[in-house]
Amino acid sequence: MIYPWQTSQWQHFLAAKNSQHLAHALLLSGMEGCGKKVFANVVAQSLLCEQADQQGMPCSHCKSCNVFNSEAHPDYRSVSLQDDKQDISIQQIRDLTQFLELSCSFGQSKVVIINDADRMNNSAANSLLKTLEEPSPNTVIILVTSQVSSLLPTIRSRCQQIIFTIPNKTDAITWLASQSLIHSPEGLLSIAGGRPLLAKELDNSDLLKKRKYLAQALISLLNGQSNYIELAKHWEKENFTTLLSWQLSWTQDLLNHAILNQAVDKNYRALDINKELKQLNLLLNVSKLWKLYDSLLSLIKLANHPVNKILFVEKMLLIWLEAKSK
Repeated sequence: MIYPWQTSQWQHFLAAKNSQHLAHALLLSGMEGCGKKVFANVVAQSLLCEQADQQGMPCSHCKSCNVFNSEAHPDYRSVSLQDDKQDISIQQIRDLTQFLELSCSFGQSKVVIINDADRMNNSAANSLLKTLEEPSPNTVIILVTSQVSSLLPTIRSRCQQIIFTIPNKTDAITWLASQSLIHSPEGLLSIAGGRPLLAKELDNSDLLKKRKYLAQALISLLNGQSNYIELAKHWEKENFTTLLSWQLSWTQDLLNHAILNQAVDKNYRALDINKELKQLNLLLNVSKLWKLYDSLLSLIKLANHPVNKILFVEKMLLIWLEAKSK
């Protein structure tokens, strides 16, 4: 089933399907943590289901649904970034292309999903483009991405796009309240920037502890109590995209306070590190906050590329030192 906040996106898909205007390629785009991958799986199952209901939802009990749920459907394939790889390879896309050229085993459709589509290398992207330009009949390719601008414009132009925005707060809170959380749904949602799946992930992991530790490390760095070279060694094995997304969110919080001329002691949006943000506010030069934000944003574009990890973290920390109040 789709999430409660995805009703409008589902209606968009269903209208295209029922009017026979569904494109051979769908592009699901939007921020991480809003359920795009789950939505893509339901769309795929719906397209393959033999007895979908009036709302287009898969029946979950026909032969097609049974084999889909057992991850053995002969007319379905998915591709994701492999754990030990930096990108989706051309061979992965070629395998999908060969699969799409085969005859259908069950119904009249074949469906493939490409998760993290923005992580295709250039060769893979160009290989997919050829497939999109000359699609096999009765096939649907579903691309899922949180970085739509990283996809080739020629790929984007050949897809029917479905955009996922930050869910309505009421819908998100209601769903989170049903998930047996340890922490407050409101607090988690605030920390997660309105993204309910990320909020749930924060509740059941060590990420909250890591967030606080990183904020404290930045304070120690700006206070001159730690060295950026030594500090970098503690963070080189972490997910750089995650680290940078936290810092960008914190910088936005600091900017909001500065722009609105809010008092230093007023609470920040990141409720889990309010104390740390108040300290950072005192240590940073307000006039350099925009430059801090832009510099971190430029780094996030390189976070998924093969880089020297130590040097990358050192650069990240130096950006904060450059914003230090003199």
